[in-house]
Amino acid sequence: LQGSLKVTTDDGYRITTESAVYMHKQGRLETKDPVKITGPFFSVEGRGLKLNVGKETVHILSDVTTLIEKDFPAL
Repeated sequence: LQGSLKVTTDDGYRITTESAVYMHKQGRLETKDPVKITGPFFSVEGRGLKLNVGKETVHILSDVTTLIEKDFPAL
């Protein structure tokens, strides 16, 4: 996949990048490009991504910066 990709989950998380490879049989999405993940109260940017759809895990590979919103609710 190429060109201003935007993935949005049912619960409101968004992943944006310029290109990615989706391996349907393995249930994985991977890219080496810069990525940004946004969700309620936070954003994460970095380079490279490995998303395992079945396990619901995300790994950003390098140059990670995280921003937590000021009004983040206490746990």
